[in-house]
Amino acid sequence: MKQQFVVSEYSDDIFIPNYELTQEERLYLVKSSIIHEKRPWEKRFYFDELKNGLRLQTQSWVGVIELEKARIVIQPKFNKGFTALLEMISFIEELPFYQWQDTDGAIGKTDLLEILVRVFLKEAERVLKIGLVKEYITEAENLVNLRGRVEFRQNLKQNYNLPNKVYCEYDELVTNIVDNQILLSVLSKISTYRLSTKTKQKLNMIRSQIELLCDEYKDTVWPTFNYNRLNTHYERAHKIGHHLWKGLSATSFLDNQNSFYSFLIDMNDLFEKFVVKLLTKYLPPVFKVIPGKRITNGITMDGQSYRHIIPDILVENKTTNEISILDVKYKHYGKRRVDTSDVFQLAFYAQNKNSQSKDVYISTIVYPSFADDRLMDINKINLNIYSNYPGAMYLKPISIEKILESIKCRDTKILRELIKSLIK
Repeated sequence: MKQQFVVSEYSDDIFIPNYELTQEERLYLVKSSIIHEKRPWEKRFYFDELKNGLRLQTQSWVGVIELEKARIVIQPKFNKGFTALLEMISFIEELPFYQWQDTDGAIGKTDLLEILVRVFLKEAERVLKIGLVKEYITEAENLVNLRGRVEFRQNLKQNYNLPNKVYCEYDELVTNIVDNQILLSVLSKISTYRLSTKTKQKLNMIRSQIELLCDEYKDTVWPTFNYNRLNTHYERAHKIGHHLWKGLSATSFLDNQNSFYSFLIDMNDLFEKFVVKLLTKYLPPVFKVIPGKRITNGITMDGQSYRHIIPDILVENKTTNEISILDVKYKHYGKRRVDTSDVFQLAFYAQNKNSQSKDVYISTIVYPSFADDRLMDINKINLNIYSNYPGAMYLKPISIEKILESIKCRDTKILRELIKSLIK
């Protein structure tokens, strides 16, 4: 039986005594740890092989790293288990909070992959009950009987001496479309990982039904969907499927009985989406939230854009045209100083967008507050106060768990006051 180690993100190192990696495990950890192939120095986690065991250092990625003889569960720092994390995903993707709860109690709070798979299967089953979407595609074929319309030019080429054949073009109603293909691809991907027998059986049943009607999605990039009255019942399945698609990394290097895997979620990305959703949902209509807008004229050379800058969030007051700069940092700033690079980055954004009516350029860092954070009497950093170009940076913590509780209680008054305070 595998030994399980439970730890929080950004915590002390995990040490597994007397653990020796196999060559397959070593390759698997190297591949799983790298976030982008083009930037191999950026890691989801770090590991070192020592004489007396294996040491692993967590970053801001949460989930599970499964080895042949050990299972490492990395939990969010703001919540024991994955309860709040799943509620964050539910809020961001506009899923009912109850969706995952009936799966959670049956299998424990540490198996994030199992819970998400069960929610996905529930949504995929719902799609099947309502019905798979079909689309018309144009087919061209040499037939014995006329179907659709004759393609005369092609017919002359192929059937010059074949009077019993006719080359036709016709519209065929098919289920082999991207909406269905992506569901099958997610099912195929997760079927290779360790899941409970009950979940595996349900997965195989749903997969067998869908694979009769379409092929797997072939591209490596998740597709963009436009939902309408015909395919709106796919939206939840696609959203949960996308989280599974992104979170699963590496492949099984061992046989089916002893496979290992990693399933990790980037809390930086999730926290930013969480804040954007809060601002969009609870700010008054007079404000326009603009996430990740590319600014091309911030850094130029010879009159041309030299490098683009992309602040996390711009909030525009449509009445006054004032713009607030927010940068979302999933960092433990309740216990340590703000990184110099973050100060410079945010100050540059603020100067670039500073209105002429302001004497001071202002920006805000939004970060998560944790239970062990110290109370901050001062949440303002002054910039260049002795120069002609003074600025100010505000530090504004938000409690993820308290916000989620207010969302569940539908306490919109508190939420609106809290969110509005982020841009003051």
